[in-house]
Amino acid sequence: MLVNVSLNFFRLSFNKCEQEKEETLLELLDHLLDSQAHGRSAEDVFGNNPKQYMNELIGELPKTWTRRNVSAVLWIASIFLTAYLIGGQALNGIIFLIFGISSGVKEVFVGSALLITVFAFVVSMIQMSFIIKTIRWACFRRLKKWKEFLLYWLFGVLGIGIIVLFTYLLPDIGPAISIPYYVNIAAGLLFLLLSFLFRRQVG
Repeated sequence: MLVNVSLNFFRLSFNKCEQEKEETLLELLDHLLDSQAHGRSAEDVFGNNPKQYMNELIGELPKTWTRRNVSAVLWIASIFLTAYLIGGQALNGIIFLIFGISSGVKEVFVGSALLITVFAFVVSMIQMSFIIKTIRWACFRRLKKWKEFLLYWLFGVLGIGIIVLFTYLLPDIGPAISIPYYVNIAAGLLFLLLSFLFRRQVG
């Protein structure tokens, strides 16, 4: 249990060189296996404060902007664009096809759309950072799963609420263009596919 927690804590250090992380992990595993072969437990290796031990180990690794970081950023961006394009247009398209009430065309103000996209992306990145830090914080604590889930849920709802409020208060900026609902849905499906690809690269 302690070994799994420690290794997960180590793997969640996204700002460290991936190659050096893998090499350090292999050395750590070899050290653990060697210690177990000589009758020593994981507690003997990590000491009384395993979190401090792992932080010191992580602190020795150089910081870098890894491919995993880039994939994580693109993953978050593609998820947001999927939700924005499909979530916002699917209902409009359904109403148009079934009831004929909606026009089936979305009027988008370019300046407002760009500002909303940038703002939502920044909020999403803050959420992602919070989730990673919370997972690392919870690694060495006996936190009940429902409490951990509640933390993620509350922060997720807060982030969505901030984005919705920003969208509501933002005035129309820039030229307006009309986009059919099916174009938005098709683009959303493309970003959904990309999100799965980027998610696999994040690991």
